[in-house]
Order: sequence, then structure tokens, then C-alpha cells
Amino acid sequence: MNLSEVLKKMDSLVALLGVFGGGTFASTVFPAVVLGLIWKKATKQGAIASIAVGLSMNFILEISQKYGITILPEGVIIGAFSLACSIIIFVTVSHLTYKANAVVDKKVLDAMAG
Repeated sequence: MNLSEVLKKMDSLVALLGVFGGGTFASTVFPAVVLGLIWKKATKQGAIASIAVGLSMNFILEISQKYGITILPEGVIIGAFSLACSIIIFVTVSHLTYKANAVVDKKVLDAMAG
């Protein structure tokens, strides 16, 4: 293997890591941080599930596309699809687990109010 072949493979790896990093940030961290800060019914279970789903979906879809396995239709951006799924999971899991945390949240709010 000569130097030009090594550099071509490194360029491909750098490009894959760049796309994976941007998509991973968007689909994993963004929903948990933004929704966690602005939505009062957000729960930690929703954030954890959102991060797990966003990370795994983005990883699986990016790697499968790299090796020629297309799961999504042509033109669908993997990071955007993972972001949408992550938001849906965050909202769904937060709705399902909110009642368990409602008692604790009310006690904390009452203590803060004085």
C-alpha cells in the first residue's frame, strides 16, 4: 500500500467521523438538552432513552450506508431522521414516566417557593 492509498482511506475516515459527529450531536445531545431545559414535563428517563436511541440509530445508519446498505429512502438525511426519532422517543418516554416524578417535583417546587 503506497502513501496515496493510505491518504485516500484517511480522508474517507475523516469524512465519516465528521458526518457521524455532526449527526450524533444533533440527534443525541440537542433534544435532551433543549427539551430538558424548556419543557417542564421532561424527565431524565426520556433524556436517557432519547440519547440511547439517537446514538444507536445514527451509528447503525451511518455505518450501514458506508458499506452500501441503504435502509432509508434516497434523499433522507440520516442525522435529521435520527433527530426526529430521538425527539419522538424523548416526548413519549417523558409522558410515560412523568407521573412517577410528579410527587418529587411538586415537593421540590414547594420547598423552593418557601
